[in-house]
Parts: sequence; C-alpha cells; structure tokens
Amino acid sequence: MPQIKTVLGAALTSASLAALVVPAAHAAAPSGPVPASASTAAASSGVTLAVRRQVSNVVPVVARVHLPDGAPAGRVVVRRDGSVVASAPVAAGASGVRVEMPRLRHVGDHALRAVFRPDGAGPLRSPVVTVTSRAGCAWSPHLCGFADRTNTGPRRDVTLRDVPGDITHGPGWHVDSRGWIEVDGADAVVRGIRTSLQLSISGDNAVVEDSVLAVPGDKYAVQLRHAEGVVVRRNLIRGGGTSPAQRLGCAIRDIYGDIRDLKLVGNEIKWSSTGIQVGSGLIARNYIHDFGLADGDHVNGLTSNGSTVPMTVRDNTILNQFEQTDAVSLFQDFGLEANRVISHNLLGGGGYSVYGGEGGYGTTHDIRITDNRFTRTLFRRGGYYGPVAHFEDHGAGNEFSGNVWDGSGDPVR
Repeated sequence: MPQIKTVLGAALTSASLAALVVPAAHAAAPSGPVPASASTAAASSGVTLAVRRQVSNVVPVVARVHLPDGAPAGRVVVRRDGSVVASAPVAAGASGVRVEMPRLRHVGDHALRAVFRPDGAGPLRSPVVTVTSRAGCAWSPHLCGFADRTNTGPRRDVTLRDVPGDITHGPGWHVDSRGWIEVDGADAVVRGIRTSLQLSISGDNAVVEDSVLAVPGDKYAVQLRHAEGVVVRRNLIRGGGTSPAQRLGCAIRDIYGDIRDLKLVGNEIKWSSTGIQVGSGLIARNYIHDFGLADGDHVNGLTSNGSTVPMTVRDNTILNQFEQTDAVSLFQDFGLEANRVISHNLLGGGGYSVYGGEGGYGTTHDIRITDNRFTRTLFRRGGYYGPVAHFEDHGAGNEFSGNVWDGSGDPVR
C-alpha cells in the first residue's frame, strides 16, 4: 500500500434545505431561475421577495422580486443589512424581475429587503427576509453545481415498468433465460424499467436511462462488454439494502477494460461496494453515496485500474462514509494511468479521497486534478488518512491545482 500523507482540518456541519413558500397570487409569474426552495416576503405595497432561506457562502444568491400588477418602469434594488448589494431594471408592466446578488461570504444570518423604485414615484418596499448563509457545498451539493438527489436519477414523469413482471423485452434487449437482461442490439434503448436483474451490455450505442436497478449481492448491476458508445444516464442504481448480504458488488463495471466512448451521466448510486469501475469516457453529474460493505470489500467511488484512454470526471458528488478505500482512485493494477481530468467534483471519505495514479507501470502523465472541493463532513482529514495520495507532481502534464477544503475554501495541498 502507498505511504500515508496526513492533512488536518475542522469538521463541517451538514443541514437540510428549507421549503419554498410562494403565494398563490404569484404562481403564474414568468418562469426563470426562481429558487426551488425559498422564502417569500409579501407587503401591502405588492412587492414580494422570493429567495432561499438557506444559501451556500460560495455561490451567488439568486432572488426573484414580484411586482404589483401594472407596475411602471423603474428599478429594483436589494439591500442586505441596509446596504445595496444588487439591482436590476424593470420594464413597464413587468410582473417580476430576477436579481443576482454576490455570494454571502459571511456565515450566518443576513437581512434582505427588496425596494422597487418606480420612475417618478416613491419607493415600494418588501418586508425583510432573513437568509442564512452556510459554509461550503456538502450540506446541499446542487446549490454549487454538484450532483445530489435533486438532480440525479429517473425523471419524475417516467412511469416505471417491472422487468420481468410487466415486460420481458424491448428495442435491442431481452430477458435471458439464464437470469439477466441481455442488451445486445445496436442502438438498444432500455428506458423506464425497474428490475433486480443485472444488465449485460454488448451492443454498440446502447442507452440505459430513467430506470431503477436494485440488484443485491456480489453482482454488477451494469456490465459493459466490448461495446462502444454506451450511455447510462439518469438511473437509480443500488443494492437490495444496507446489510452486507444485500449490498451491491459494483454498480457499473467495464468487464474487459476495452469500452470506448462511454458516457455515465446523472445517475444516483448507493448501497454498493464500488460505484463505477471503468477506465475511460465521461463520468459527469453522478451522486455516489451511502456505500455498502461486506467482509473483504474494497470500497471505491470511481476507480480505474490502469488505462491511458482519456477519461473526464466532473461535477460528481462522491462521499464514501467508510475509512477505506477512496472516492476516486487511479490504480496501476494492470497498466499505466494517464490522460485523466478530474475537475469540479465534491469528494470525501475513504482512506484517501483521491489516489492519484502512482504505480509500478511507470510515471503517470497528463493527470489533471483541478478545482475540486474536499469535504470534512465524513473525516476531519477529508479521507480517514488525508485528501490525496500517490499523485506524481513531476509527471509530464500532471496538474494539481485549485482544489480547496469545502468548509473553509483553504487550498488542499
């Protein structure tokens, strides 16, 4: 095993997000990036301020100011603790306006108020709304552009059908008599199913989407076999439960290590010993959490075992609550590790949150680990022993930069 490096830190408190309460009078207001979870303050003036009650201190705050019917042209300003922090013009007749404020860097409560200044008339004010700024992103990852339950898994408008209960085949796939789903047709589409059977994918350009794969035991829920162009997106992939016997062995695995042009996007993976085991492709916006553990398991979020085929890992949230092995690992089990981009992910847990690729097949190259946030919500060092191990700074094209601790913003070194 690699030598252990240690980085000390402080704990970050997690919290939940409050619900949005918007008066019915404003339900038909123009769409736009109105927060999904917010507080609305109404006044007799008819001016209301809709903004999240809890926000992250590392991202801008978006609010929506609703205006009285037939409002004239003018300007809206938003005050924080008495000082103007943002403003936006208002066209005549507009029912509302979107306002983007700077991030509330100071952790704690902030008093916000919207003021509408109609042209040629006195100001109209909303009541004060108290907004709490919380440190970092781990308490609500999607606020920072990371994956969590709010933006992964099947779309809500998809009706799931049980396999094999309701259906046994579809375009390019069928239930094999030996007890799995065979996806062997070119351009196969597996959509909107719920099953405890494994998927074996050998057809090029297959798509698996908007499905629930609940597979217990020492199995691989999605098996990739010599295929190209496979897309696995917006699925919930999990074990049968949290017990060692019910945990899933691996959610998605490249069986032979030769998959090409793979895209794994927007999946929620839980109750699995290993989340994703592949060596190439795009792995983006996946939420991998609440791992399962049986005796003898190595617990991996995303792991590659020796490949130089390009792989991009971005916008994922990977939180391994166990003190072994990793959130992301590049291991030289079968070959050199190179040509990896690991950028803008929220990572935590494992022995080390990231293993950087050093091994016996040679010096790594073109491994770029940039702009990630490492959380201390699971262990005070990020991983049990530290945030990163076995990254080779001297490898050609290797880069480790812009990585910070989630709660404080301090650099991870």
